[in-house]
Amino acid sequence: MTDRLTGTRLHQLDAAARRVLERAELEGIELIRFLYADHAGVIRGKAAARSRLAERLSSGIGHTVAMMAMNMLDQLQEVEHMGPVGEVRIVPDATTYVPLPYAPGAAAMLSDLRMPDGSPWAACPRTFLKDAVAELRAEGYTLEAAFEPEFTLGRRLPDPSGGPDRLVPIDDSLCYAAIGFDTAHDYAIKLVRALETQGLRVEHYHPELGPGQQELSIRHAPALRAADNHVLYRETVRGVALRMQMWASLAPQTAGRPGRQRRPPAPVAVERHAQRLRLRQRGA
Repeated sequence: MTDRLTGTRLHQLDAAARRVLERAELEGIELIRFLYADHAGVIRGKAAARSRLAERLSSGIGHTVAMMAMNMLDQLQEVEHMGPVGEVRIVPDATTYVPLPYAPGAAAMLSDLRMPDGSPWAACPRTFLKDAVAELRAEGYTLEAAFEPEFTLGRRLPDPSGGPDRLVPIDDSLCYAAIGFDTAHDYAIKLVRALETQGLRVEHYHPELGPGQQELSIRHAPALRAADNHVLYRETVRGVALRMQMWASLAPQTAGRPGRQRRPPAPVAVERHAQRLRLRQRGA
């Protein structure tokens, strides 16, 4: 098996990269998304066609540095060294490859942002986390993390006046109410199956406080894996909803409920609640 366009030889790739090529062909994957989280928490990326995957696994895909200066509204901010001129490479981590069950024919890998010469880019969040984990390890500790993400689930209804669709929460049930389980059952089952297929171990699920609000947690993992898992989690929550003609949002609040105030989200995690961290001394 070789890349048709470049003639890249398989023996130049490591074992993980070779497995990705084999799986992509066997699983009928046509587009492989190279994903990263920007400084605003937006999941962005580019996709490589399977015919160029052997090359892109090592070279990555070119990407303007300006994207890291975009805010959540895609408005370019004035940040030194992050203007329209200059690029980095989106280089995937082959060990994170997963087919996307909600997007047949597509797969994804979490990626680092690197300089054209292959060296780490100082503004890459994933590299920053790797460095922080390494510093902690040097002090004799390992870091594991888990999140307690919540999201709003609903349906899109056409606006009678012809404007943008109205986003209507799926229900208005009470917190932990059994009727809330029934209302979101079909979606919840498909979400659990999609997460488990990608190797994310579901811990628990329940309807939360707020219109259409859901909570589903996955098991803790080493810090880098936990962060990668959370990216996949967010994409899966939204992707499964879209395939079911629904919508899901992990924004802090998308709909209010008169007389019932929702607890505010954690400022760092965007999704509600603070990140649960567990420090475990090596050998303890």
